[in-house]
Amino acid sequence: MCWVLDWGYKRSGGRDMHGVFHFFIGLIVGLILYGLGVLNLGLFLIFVMYSFLIDIDHLFFFVWKKGLNFQEWIWLHKSLYRRKEAQPYLFHTIEWQVVLIVLSFLGEVFFVLFLSGLLHVFLDALVHYLYHRNFHWLRRWSWICVIMDK
Repeated sequence: MCWVLDWGYKRSGGRDMHGVFHFFIGLIVGLILYGLGVLNLGLFLIFVMYSFLIDIDHLFFFVWKKGLNFQEWIWLHKSLYRRKEAQPYLFHTIEWQVVLIVLSFLGEVFFVLFLSGLLHVFLDALVHYLYHRNFHWLRRWSWICVIMDK
């Protein structure tokens, strides 16, 4: 899987293809679920959109760390992406996934968000594992662990 991202990165002239990768994987899995009748058209669109829009939390993190300095965001993003450094991005955390599971009892849209987010986080975890060859970074994906580690 990591070679796919690396190949896309090289083919794109060094641009980050991570969002494109998540979009297409979300689209493929969403089409399969739609074809099986698990998702209707509206839920299919939500599934696909959330599979890559979940990364909006990276911007929240950049604002928290660097304020509204766009140039600093670019530098921070490139630095973290190059090293595959895990951060406690809000929508990537185990706590957020638990919130979505609980909200799933109120409506199926929350369960679709959970499934789409789970796919996204699984792909991120796979890339991190293939890069680091360990799970030490996993604690960074929990706000509880981040707070306890301080």
